Amino acid sequence: MADEESDYDESEYSDSEGEVLDDDDLEKEDDVVNDGDPVRDAEEDDMDDGGKGDPRLKRMKLASCLPYKVETLEEMDTKLELIIAKLTVSIEAQDWEFGFRTWLSRLNNWMTLSYPMKKEIRLKLIVTLYDVATLPGFTPGAAAQTTEMIRSLLRLKPTLNINDIRLAWKPLYEAVSQNLSLYQKKRFMGQTTLVDWFLGLAYACRKFFHPSEIDHMLETILPRLDGTNMSSVLATLSLLTSFLPLSHPQQWLPILMKLWDGMNSKKFDAQMLQIISALTVLHLNPKISDPQRVIKIPHYPLSLRVDSTPAKRDASHLSQISSGDGMDVDKAVPEGQAEDGLDNSAKWQGIWSDIGILSEKQFQTIVTKCIATLGSPVGGDLAMAAGADTPADAAVDPRTKEITRKTDVLTDFATIIVYSMAEDSDIVEVSESVASSPGIATGTATPIPSAVSRLKAQPMSASTDSLVEAGKKAELSRKSVGGSKSLHYLHNFLQASEMYFHPSRHSHHSLVLCTFIKVLAAQFLRRWKQEEIRGKHIPKQRRLTPRIKREFVALLSNLAMMSMFSNSGKAIAASKECLKSLAHLEPQLIVSPMLERVMPALQGEFGETNRAMAGLQVISAIVPPLVRPDVPIMAGEHPLLGLMEVLLEYVDTISAEKTSLAAGTLMTILAQIKLEALPEEVPEGIEIGKRAKSSISSRSIDDHDSIPTVDVDPEDTEKSLRMATSAFPQWTADTVAKMFKLYSAMLEVNNTGDRNGRGISKDERLASFATFIMETVAVNLSPAALEPIVQQVYDNTMGHIEASALRIVPGLIGTVAREGLAFTKFFPTACSRLRSELQNGAFSIRTNSSSAPRESDVPALWYLGAIYGSVSKLADRVTSERDGMLDLFKLLIDKCYSETGWTWTGQLIEKVLSALTTTRPREARLVNPDEWDSEDFKYNAHMYFGKRYKFDEVKVDWRIPGEEEIDMVFRAIDEVFQPVADRVEALLENPATDTAEWANDMCRYLFILKSSLSGLATGFWLENQENKTGGQRVDLCEPPRVDYLSEFEHCVAKFALTDPADPRYQRYKAYRESLGRLFHRSSEIAIEKGISNPDLIRWLCAAIGSYVNAYHGIEKAWSSSNKNHASLVTIGRQWFGQKEFPRHYHVKRMELYHQTRCHIITMTRTRDDVDDLLINDLVAFTISPYVKIRKTSQTYMKHVLGSFEGVKALVLPQYLSRLKSDIDPDIVKGALHSLIPLIAFAIDRPEYIEELYTKLLDLEAQPKPSIQTLAARILGEAIAVTPSPVTLLQPSILETDMSRFRLTAIEDALDKDLPVMIRGKLAELRNKRQNAYQSLIENLLQKAPNVHWRYKNYIANILFQLLLRELPVSPQHAKFFVDLVSDPHPILAKCGLQAVTRILYIAKLRHLCENEQELLLQKYTKHPLKRQKQLEGIPADYTKKYIALMKLSLSEGSNVWLEDDDATGWLCWNNVVTQRRLPGNGETVFDFERDARITVDAMRPVIQDAAFWQTVTAQWAQEKARTGLSASTIEFVRAVSQAYGPTFFDTLLPIMEGLLEGDKDKQRALAEILTGLTRSAFVYWPTESRVKLWSWLIPTLDVIFKNIKQDSIDSWLEFWERSFDRRDVRRVRPLLDWIMEKAKTADYVNGSAFEQEKISSFLSAMIATGGWRYDAWSDELIDLTFREELILNPYQEIRRYVADNFLNIENIRWHPNYATAEAFLTDCRAHPDKDVIGTHSTMTDRVRGLIAKLPEWRRQRVAGPSASQSSYDKAASTVLRFAYGLNDLHASSVFDWAVPDLLQELIEIREFKDDPALSNIATVIAVTLSAVTPPEGVAQQMIDSILSTLRTTTSWRIRLHTLPLLAVLHYRQLPLLGESSNTLIMDALFLCLDDENLEVRQIACEVLSGVLQCSMRSSIKVLKERFLRQLKSTKIPRARDASGNITPQFNQAVINTHGAVLGLIAIIQAFPYTVPSFVPDLWDVLTRHASDPAPIGPDIRKCAAAFRQTHTDSWHEDKLKFTEDQLSNLSFVISGTSYYA
Repeated sequence: MADEESDYDESEYSDSEGEVLDDDDLEKEDDVVNDGDPVRDAEEDDMDDGGKGDPRLKRMKLASCLPYKVETLEEMDTKLELIIAKLTVSIEAQDWEFGFRTWLSRLNNWMTLSYPMKKEIRLKLIVTLYDVATLPGFTPGAAAQTTEMIRSLLRLKPTLNINDIRLAWKPLYEAVSQNLSLYQKKRFMGQTTLVDWFLGLAYACRKFFHPSEIDHMLETILPRLDGTNMSSVLATLSLLTSFLPLSHPQQWLPILMKLWDGMNSKKFDAQMLQIISALTVLHLNPKISDPQRVIKIPHYPLSLRVDSTPAKRDASHLSQISSGDGMDVDKAVPEGQAEDGLDNSAKWQGIWSDIGILSEKQFQTIVTKCIATLGSPVGGDLAMAAGADTPADAAVDPRTKEITRKTDVLTDFATIIVYSMAEDSDIVEVSESVASSPGIATGTATPIPSAVSRLKAQPMSASTDSLVEAGKKAELSRKSVGGSKSLHYLHNFLQASEMYFHPSRHSHHSLVLCTFIKVLAAQFLRRWKQEEIRGKHIPKQRRLTPRIKREFVALLSNLAMMSMFSNSGKAIAASKECLKSLAHLEPQLIVSPMLERVMPALQGEFGETNRAMAGLQVISAIVPPLVRPDVPIMAGEHPLLGLMEVLLEYVDTISAEKTSLAAGTLMTILAQIKLEALPEEVPEGIEIGKRAKSSISSRSIDDHDSIPTVDVDPEDTEKSLRMATSAFPQWTADTVAKMFKLYSAMLEVNNTGDRNGRGISKDERLASFATFIMETVAVNLSPAALEPIVQQVYDNTMGHIEASALRIVPGLIGTVAREGLAFTKFFPTACSRLRSELQNGAFSIRTNSSSAPRESDVPALWYLGAIYGSVSKLADRVTSERDGMLDLFKLLIDKCYSETGWTWTGQLIEKVLSALTTTRPREARLVNPDEWDSEDFKYNAHMYFGKRYKFDEVKVDWRIPGEEEIDMVFRAIDEVFQPVADRVEALLENPATDTAEWANDMCRYLFILKSSLSGLATGFWLENQENKTGGQRVDLCEPPRVDYLSEFEHCVAKFALTDPADPRYQRYKAYRESLGRLFHRSSEIAIEKGISNPDLIRWLCAAIGSYVNAYHGIEKAWSSSNKNHASLVTIGRQWFGQKEFPRHYHVKRMELYHQTRCHIITMTRTRDDVDDLLINDLVAFTISPYVKIRKTSQTYMKHVLGSFEGVKALVLPQYLSRLKSDIDPDIVKGALHSLIPLIAFAIDRPEYIEELYTKLLDLEAQPKPSIQTLAARILGEAIAVTPSPVTLLQPSILETDMSRFRLTAIEDALDKDLPVMIRGKLAELRNKRQNAYQSLIENLLQKAPNVHWRYKNYIANILFQLLLRELPVSPQHAKFFVDLVSDPHPILAKCGLQAVTRILYIAKLRHLCENEQELLLQKYTKHPLKRQKQLEGIPADYTKKYIALMKLSLSEGSNVWLEDDDATGWLCWNNVVTQRRLPGNGETVFDFERDARITVDAMRPVIQDAAFWQTVTAQWAQEKARTGLSASTIEFVRAVSQAYGPTFFDTLLPIMEGLLEGDKDKQRALAEILTGLTRSAFVYWPTESRVKLWSWLIPTLDVIFKNIKQDSIDSWLEFWERSFDRRDVRRVRPLLDWIMEKAKTADYVNGSAFEQEKISSFLSAMIATGGWRYDAWSDELIDLTFREELILNPYQEIRRYVADNFLNIENIRWHPNYATAEAFLTDCRAHPDKDVIGTHSTMTDRVRGLIAKLPEWRRQRVAGPSASQSSYDKAASTVLRFAYGLNDLHASSVFDWAVPDLLQELIEIREFKDDPALSNIATVIAVTLSAVTPPEGVAQQMIDSILSTLRTTTSWRIRLHTLPLLAVLHYRQLPLLGESSNTLIMDALFLCLDDENLEVRQIACEVLSGVLQCSMRSSIKVLKERFLRQLKSTKIPRARDASGNITPQFNQAVINTHGAVLGLIAIIQAFPYTVPSFVPDLWDVLTRHASDPAPIGPDIRKCAAAFRQTHTDSWHEDKLKFTEDQLSNLSFVISGTSYYA
């Protein structure tokens, strides 16, 4: 099936769904199913079907790791064939909810076992499930499960490509479209749509859609786009990105990029970044985009549907396509072309362009957008807000939010940056760039030596002092950091943001930046590893290079090392993860600097607690390379031991948080080393060291690499590590001693301690940390090394007893319970002393409940805990002491009467039995057993430190229960437990229930028996489900279960007893059954005697629970192991896709796999008679009158409900029977609590739904409030899960071609009549459900009139849920709801409104739908007013003619087809449009037939009753709490108007007229009625009725307009919006004419403000809602908008509406006007530089004309209080509000007229102090201009405009406020500005540095520092020379001459000197966290001027203080750059003393 010649795979650099693997996807893969590697193994390439020498055997890694025989491939194939056969039957029978979902679950279990599936079966499963998932009417639950299964099948290895499988995209798209249309009807039927599931499926399957279908997809989807509607834009983009194949983006990406150019939306940006990030990852391999592939790929899809195979499309054009705009493909020379004109595949170089797959212009745009999205404190809060979502984003409707794929901008941006890196530019040399902050010269609070050494001063040369020349040279050279343009852009961005990584500048933005570098590092590491493993398909010139890697690490490491001391825990965590990834890439650059920073913090040198906490958190990042002997770290002593000692100091009782962090890092270290000293004497033949191969990449790097590394020989590191091991024994002894001190310092642990929400005290947490450390210490010790520790523990525990440590001792001893050493050491002593204590009366006081232990019992508990701890998980050497252990059990059972004694005894029994019978790995050391025992490891163990293993390299020694263990278990049963059972029998024979002794004996004996069962529940006995009989069968109406649902062999798992023929098996079975019957008899007596002892019943329930939940221990163990393994992987994973882990990770995974098998085999069990008896006993206890008994038994019952088949049907009737008003309220309460987990089951079964609701409603008579509350809760939950089910049988779409899915002979052996039988059963079930619903409805209707309103509301909600479109609504049902509409209670009335709306919608459906399939899909074909118009041969000017047609008047009665739905035509037209016509004279649209008429007629008397409308309208007018219109009311009026036509209009008319002059609530009610009426009447009423309505409405609008008040205007605004929404303008033309006439005749000069506001707001609502089809009126609207009386209107509100109208008119005039999608695509490809979207403004001339008048008005402006009413202020306010379009979707149009004209005015306006409102608007617009990505070239225009202002303005205030704007703009538009622009900026800043105003000079200094930090590092030499010359040439004279007169030259000299000093300060501050080599000299110059007159001296001292603050952390390194004199001078400037010296 696959193309054998294909040597590529799209999935190599993406996940199986064709997408970049994110954390969530990898987590899903990294479980027992998959190896968790996104990079395919080489062994997968030859994966094929089964047969002799089946290559699939290579994939059976997990199955082969187990110590017992599991299923062979052939056996698993047979099981899979059975599953598929049953799936086939369920599909043919269309049994979606029972058989289909059951067998999908079985298939999932099969896949969980990680067996490789045959390729043929896998492919057919995928295509079949794909076809099934898109069946019309497929149930939501089945669809969700099916789509998830398809995704799982696609994720399996080996990965599939399009040569293996092709899927038809159109059926899935049609399913998506159908569900999108159903969303509109959700308000009627409340159904669940599947759009999100289907789009997720498309997203996963799009790599299997044929690339030749790309044009068809575009032609189908693009017509949906409406660029003026954000929801439409996002929905269309979601569809495009979900369906378009990623393999050939050169066909569609340029088109999306053009759409992107015209869209200003953060959500759109995020979606585009996601798709581009996926493409950058995928197209590292150039062959993926080879056009020749399109021709080679077969065109037929693998599909079961006959009608789903599309016609073969001509794909030849794909092989000739150009890469499109900005995608210049690196193709071969023309002579390399084939004869057919197609590009030679062998020469195809991929779609790489300037930077990755993007042009440099596109890349700059992306970086600019991301800078805006990430936000920045540059510019303050206002600037950060400008980067947030736009108002257009906020207007997205809920439907679109559901279907829009979640995005992560940080991850996508990082992915684009990293996967676009390649050596695509000249490399910038160190001599060409003075120390750049991060990157070339790292800038950190504490920079690493290697990076700091690169900070070399710019050599003085003969260069001129011309910044312009420097800029031109830099522009021409265009060299990049590391030779990578992408890395260079990243470097510039991070360099500009460097200051926000420092802890002193922490903000929310800092966290964003830290997260960003974390993702960057992870993505880089992922790509680096991918290229190492599977890089052969990537051209060498496109791969990462060692130089790029080291520059990248140097860039990020310094930032991360700066932010790791942040005040934010999240920022610290992100920095740690970043360093963790970087340490894997370049350990030499990370480990040593990290230690230099963290160790002083941990040792308290800085005296800051938060630094120590941060150090503890981040230090674990370097553990993996730190413990390796092959990573050069630092000269001298190895730091490992020192770090371990420091970490141990933090394990104390002072801070649990620090202890947690230190313990976690310690355990990570200890798990990877052996804590033993290496022998000094080495025998001959053993080589010391020198064998470990360095994992540092062998990729070559040029000798002139500028990043020096740690100059340490790896051999020296190995030797120092070996020497460090000599101190390990002493450290181990100190650690154990420290742990005992920790234990002794802990407070008493009891139930009253300080506990958190989980009931764990602080001391218990500390004890757990200590225990974990001890356990990790012991795990990698040999028996000889472990023995002293065991002795140390023995001496400390057995020597003295402390009551406060009782709970700690077992865990402490358990940490060293290995190799049987602890058991051998502790058991004899502890057993002897325990016996003595028991003989002396320990545990002799009878108690049955928990209490603090008596003082006399403490020693016995101590020794009992010691024995418990000494028994290891492997039960080492326990069998050698079997006699002593069994005798001890007997003694404890006989002597322990207190609850503490016998519960501890039971726990000991449970642990011993579990340890004896459980299969698990023996050890989890750092190396394999053979390596552990080798001579080499003995003498060179340090060379194995930190060793990583692949899964198949791990060898595990398993411990399996043997004959000795089994024999000991049976001896315990015979000698210990059976006698206890006999004692219970004796107690039951003579039940002295009223005595404490009898109760105590029963409690302790039952607990012992319960412990015996629990201890053997983890792997001893596997019950045979087939032999279990006698269980009560509950006969529900479900498909037959025999031979259909239950026939399935479970997997193999290791249990000690599995063979029913084994006598021991039968022996244990008999023992279990005897205990079960014993427990039942105990329950009978307890119930019969009315025993109310809660302790006895509690332990009895526990015993019963241990029996019926026989494998609960397995489930707990599996769940715990699953979490532990996931946690280990999360901690240990260094890169996503990593396969090599420390050995114990893989050991844990093997254990998890074994437990998974045990879990699967025990998930579902069959009941026998004993099970039923005990379950019924539990039921009795769950409804006990006693609370404690109820709670205990309900806990066990929850487990039972998920363990057995049919148990819910067994217990549900018992609970329902207790729901009576005459039963004890406590029993009722118990039944209600027990019902909660059964609600969904009861609702789904027709046998119970009526009884459930009836019984719950009958509880109204219960007087207890708690029961009322509980019943209300259950009723609410029941109603929520009550479906509106589609019970119609679906058409058998797959029936005609199911033979393609019949894969095996098993299917042929199935009963051929089985599908027919199942269909019959399903039909029976459907009928039974329908009857149950009808019966329930009748019952509820009878009950409703006689209940309280609260219960009536429940009844109404139930009846509402049972309004089903497949059943006719009965007249009584309808009458109930229509009467409810006029109910005085608003909640009931609202329910009635919604119900009547749904009833009428159902009646409409049943009237229009011709068959059940149409009813199922809610899609009818015979609507009398609707048609689907086929557009053929659409002319190019079709849109223009269509818009002109909108303005034609529509005469009533004309046969014109209207288009209300505006879903097509904005960009291009669909070939089919939906049209509706107007009904003719006397035409009745809905002349209901059949049952629909009966329903409608039942409500007609009420609907036509005037009293009814009088009542309901009065109620609507009294709802004072509401402000907006009610959608329920509008839909009700609309539905009534549609169904009953104009017959009730005469009745409603006087009522509406009565509301005309009412208050705001009556006005709102009238608006609701008119909205619903007009939305329906103008569509469905006949001509004469419409005329009558128009003739009344238009004059009435004048009355309404007159009566509108300020408090009612919002209601009428909503009326106008709803009236024009999705309505053909010709249909509502009179409304439009009324508004236009009002607007034209309004008095905007003398009219009142409110009168103007009313018409302005209505006009604005019409324009905003109308959309682009109103373009026909745009000229009139423009003339109206630009009327001078509106532009200069004195009222701000009116000017605001004018601006809104301007923006809306701009939007309605914006439509590209293409006739077809094909025409659009052709134009895009033929004219790559054309503005096909129309991003330019259509009103530029109008606005510029208005702006041109502003200077004249400004000259006429008179400052003062009345200035705000000047013509200038009013016009400027209006124009500035025009610029609010920057926040709109079409923001690009604003730049046409805003830059530069408005920008210069805007700067002037900001200085107006007499009109603060106008000034604030100007500030907002100015910052917003910087936040929006401008069109090409506009950024430079904005910079030029600002620079021109700085040069020409005479106002120092303007310069003062313009400089910060320049800084913001420069930062935000940095990627779009060239070096020449930067030089112009600095030239302007030089002028400002010499400004006469002090504040201007100081702000210029700050801006210059920021500019230098962002860019222009190459100009520092020129700047420094200029400032030094200026400083040298300027001499400051005395301020006054000898006569006391002011010296004329003094002020200018001070200004010149101050300007030069500020320039030097700016250079220093451009490197806030480093000290380049020229900085000390600059400080030498500045200190000489520190005493100069103000402001020179103060500014120097201020800079020095800031320098001190930012360099405190790294001063131990930075001060080495200064001479002694320089340090002294600098210190004197700061503090007056030599502080730094």
